[in-house]
Amino acid sequence: MNTPIFHKLLQFQKEDRYPFHMPGHKRRLSNEISGEMFSWDITEIDGFDELHDPSGIILDSMEELREFYGTRKTWYLVNGSSSGNMAAIGAAFLPGDTILLGRNCHKSVYQAVELFGLKPVYLYPDYESSLSMYGGIDPEKVEKLLDETGDIKGVFLTSPTYEGVVSDIKAISQICRKKGVLLLVDEAHGAHFPFSDYFPESAVRKGADLVIQSLHKTLAVPNQGALLHLCSDRVEEERVRKYQSMFQTTSPSYVLLASMEYGIAHGRIEQQLWREYETMLEVYRAKWVNELKNLHLVKKEDFKNSHVYDYDKGKLVISTKDGNLTGKELSEKLLFSYYLQMEMSEKSYFIAMTSYLDTKEGFQRLDDALCRIDKRMEPKEKQEIYIEPVSCEQVLIPHIAVNQKKKWIDFDRAEGQIAGDYVYLYPPGSPILVPGEKINAKVLEKIQEYLYNNMEIKGLSKHQLCILES
Repeated sequence: MNTPIFHKLLQFQKEDRYPFHMPGHKRRLSNEISGEMFSWDITEIDGFDELHDPSGIILDSMEELREFYGTRKTWYLVNGSSSGNMAAIGAAFLPGDTILLGRNCHKSVYQAVELFGLKPVYLYPDYESSLSMYGGIDPEKVEKLLDETGDIKGVFLTSPTYEGVVSDIKAISQICRKKGVLLLVDEAHGAHFPFSDYFPESAVRKGADLVIQSLHKTLAVPNQGALLHLCSDRVEEERVRKYQSMFQTTSPSYVLLASMEYGIAHGRIEQQLWREYETMLEVYRAKWVNELKNLHLVKKEDFKNSHVYDYDKGKLVISTKDGNLTGKELSEKLLFSYYLQMEMSEKSYFIAMTSYLDTKEGFQRLDDALCRIDKRMEPKEKQEIYIEPVSCEQVLIPHIAVNQKKKWIDFDRAEGQIAGDYVYLYPPGSPILVPGEKINAKVLEKIQEYLYNNMEIKGLSKHQLCILES
């Protein structure tokens, strides 16, 4: 039998590729777990408790989490924050409820909306055209939509965004409580916030009712490690327990459970590593702001028109709008010429994800590469037109649309048709089109823009789109 995955990983270990991407352990944290992986890979045998009905060591560990985070209850998630998003929506809403949904939410949120038959009302974050990226959520927009749509049961937002933008969760939570609706926050990219005052304050302490965090993104935890926090008494604990169990495997990995427990403890103990990390961020961020000419390090002050409440400096977002190369091209250059793997790339920027386990050598390599590339780049001769995010008319709710008969149609004949499947840029996985939406010329133009710049679009097949049969 061939073992292509196994052999690819063996080959990968021999490469000198530095990870400016998740998971946050950066492949350098050696501990008891890594050496004992197979001997620790057990099932729910006597004395080792049960994730779905904890009463022993797992319950004790969850109590430690509850005390550290200051929540009413915190659950381990072995199926990642995607399962947490789906569980939170299942616990907070009933079929047919209306949900106010940040349009830049992860695809797992849309899948939950579809699964539970919810009616979405979309809330578009402010768009910073100078950077070609979303900013934050305007609390006034939240209040306005809640007033205009009286039957909304709750609000689901993403903060921080993939690019590190943090919305004013406290102000939004106060509005939600005044209106009697729930607030759920996907804080997948902010799991490190509670570990250092250098970073923004977590939504857990800002008034959200349910918060989901991906430990593996920025902490010393392997992929799939996440947490679901119940932060108020406005959602029934039993419903959260039920749905977090429903969306997780019945055979949870004890290696992953132990890794999450260890990773959180490591983050709490290793305060010197956090201080060194924060110093590196300050030094290099200041250097790149002052010295880069054709590349631009994004900072909070760049969001002039988009209600950015706070910003995660651990996200190194490099804009390429002033130079003659795209974010995708720059990301590939960093990989193939400098062996630096970025987290993601867009048309006009790329993202290097960092954590407190990044090394001085890694930062120095990135600094050297950026400075060399910046000097060789040419300024852009003329500014390109960047198409802002496009809204589409919702004809059917996703739950109804996905259960209709569908067909595939050539891209250039799709205008006016009803989308039968999701179309999204990956990563981060926020939909461009949602099932049940009427396809317009602007959204087709946006998809064409991504395709022209060799971005990875999911939901297309040989230049065709899935639509509902008329």
